[in-house]
Amino acid sequence: MSKLLIIGTGPLYDDRVCCFNGQGLRTWQFVMALRNAGHEVELILLPTEGHARPNVLTSEIVLSSVHGNFPYTLINSTSLPEYLPYLQRIVDSSHPEALVAVNHNAAWPVVQLDTDLPIWADLNGYIMGEAQTKSMVFDNDVYLGHFWSRERRILRRADKFSAVSRRQMYATIGELGALGRLNSANAMHGFVSTIPNAMAPEFLNPPPHRRGQFRGTVFPRDAYVVLWSGGFNTWTNVQMLADALSHAMMREPSIHFVATGGAIVGHDEKTYQSFLDEMSERGLAERYTMLGWIEGERIFDLYRDCNLGLCVDGKNYETLMGARNRITNMVAMRLPVLTTFGTEISEELAAIGAVLTTDINDAQEMANAIVYASRNIGETLEMAAKAARYANEKWTPDAATQSILDWARRPYRAPDNMKKMTILQKVNHAALARNPMAKILVNPADAVLSGLEEEARICERECVEDLLADSRDLHLLRNKLVFRIWRSIKKKIFCGMQKLRKSE
Repeated sequence: MSKLLIIGTGPLYDDRVCCFNGQGLRTWQFVMALRNAGHEVELILLPTEGHARPNVLTSEIVLSSVHGNFPYTLINSTSLPEYLPYLQRIVDSSHPEALVAVNHNAAWPVVQLDTDLPIWADLNGYIMGEAQTKSMVFDNDVYLGHFWSRERRILRRADKFSAVSRRQMYATIGELGALGRLNSANAMHGFVSTIPNAMAPEFLNPPPHRRGQFRGTVFPRDAYVVLWSGGFNTWTNVQMLADALSHAMMREPSIHFVATGGAIVGHDEKTYQSFLDEMSERGLAERYTMLGWIEGERIFDLYRDCNLGLCVDGKNYETLMGARNRITNMVAMRLPVLTTFGTEISEELAAIGAVLTTDINDAQEMANAIVYASRNIGETLEMAAKAARYANEKWTPDAATQSILDWARRPYRAPDNMKKMTILQKVNHAALARNPMAKILVNPADAVLSGLEEEARICERECVEDLLADSRDLHLLRNKLVFRIWRSIKKKIFCGMQKLRKSE
């Protein structure tokens, strides 16, 4: 068994945590599967970007915490320059055999560490699809460069990658090719694996149902309750959701809508407000309840008190390549699901008749499906049971993470990173011969094997806009009369010196 250091993003689920997200669930999925396999696992948890320090009562950067009976290290900072030196010291002192970085926001700092340890980078979602939808929502393409700079850095360094869907796996392979990693050394290397989201243990084995927490108090006892659970992200089709709900409510008086979650702080605080505005225009305030982010311990009672869970996506590449934790968790709780057809998980469950689906952008079809579900409760419960049986075979932490379990038995580097380490040894030897105090390079990303990699490294280290500006300035200088005269004189002097040497 191996000694592994996992660096992931949180927060981890806790009864008191209001905003536990897909990143925290993904982190614990990896931790649990690798621990179950018998590996020695240490966890460093980074906070979600955009949030305040996890503990604002102290200025300490490294804190000790515990999840159940599992102790872990919590980084009490969201500033990379502030916490990266601490992360480096932890890695150096713990002597792991490999690093496992779970989620982009953990992989990005991990690949910047001065280490040649094997790195598995989990790319939890198609980040460039997210960049595109965020650019659309905020009408600003600056996000493309921000997200790509992180993706590029991760892809240039890590030894193995995991994606949440087969489609994302193929997209990642394409990105690796564009960056020069599909080289001769890696011709037989399986770079990317698919690791679907697993059902979280809290949803698989929830606490006993406390009746009356929502049904009969928050919404009417006899209502048919339709649930939205989680954040309203950039790829959510809020206009279609509002249209479908209002059409269904006008046709079926028993329907009541309830939503947990809301804006995603630091990432997308606009989409949720757009949904609130859409619902407000429809004048059905007594038929829906917006709960906001609620404590983790309350979510299970809410799921049990609801009749149907919704997932409504827009037509975009994030939908095509991404995953949906809300569907996975609803399936674990045996809550019937109605989803737009587009994500891989929606197609997978639809193929076995385990969910209701509608076309993306067809609000009337979704309204029809909501009304149908409200009048065919027994049928939807049978579909939910079928989905749960399927998920218990495919989406347990152990089953979903089989590829990294195989790798973790004997972690290894990508073949091209092995070649780069040899190059760096020669570079370091020459540097130390010139200066005994020279910095030793150990990160394989400091070496390149091709022009494609060199191009990516330059873009990573230099501001392209500054390079273009310097090029323009140089072009202007070369076209000035003084420069042309100087170049002509220099050429004549050089030719004269050559003739003089020949005559001697």
